[in-house]
Amino acid sequence: MAAIPGLYPVWMVTEQIVFSLIMIGIADFLTSDHMRAVFAKDADADSTPAG
Repeated sequence: MAAIPGLYPVWMVTEQIVFSLIMIGIADFLTSDHMRAVFAKDADADSTPAG
């Protein structure tokens, strides 16, 4: 919606673009191979019953 011309002030559109870029960077970092290796699922934890 922020991409519709004239709907929002320029500062708000700029803020949305900057925030989106920051969030894309964070998502890219959190789904990196390093983070996946550090927070790998424990196979033994999945097979034990809860309780």
